[in-house]
Amino acid sequence: EMIEAMAARGGGGGMNFAPGFVHPTHATVQGVIDHVDHIVGLVGPDHVGLGSDFDGIPYTPVGLEDVTKMPNITAELVKRGYAEEDVRKILGENHLRLIKDVVG
Repeated sequence: EMIEAMAARGGGGGMNFAPGFVHPTHATVQGVIDHVDHIVGLVGPDHVGLGSDFDGIPYTPVGLEDVTKMPNITAELVKRGYAEEDVRKILGENHLRLIKDVVG
């Protein structure tokens, strides 16, 4: 309900990489994208982005050990059939749009 309420007002959220949010015992890049798929299914690709929290989590999902592994996100989105435009939105354009809408 919260995700749908944010989207209804033009907002969105960032997919957290914290393993406890991704999977209780085996967090992976695929698991992160499973959550992205869920959000896209609820509200569409205009309302989801990434919120890695690399600086605040005790360990990372397999395949996302550090920022150099971020291309694995792109690869998984493409593998799942996301259009290039939607990949760009998820990777950062949605966040930029929100900043522009709020800050001007």
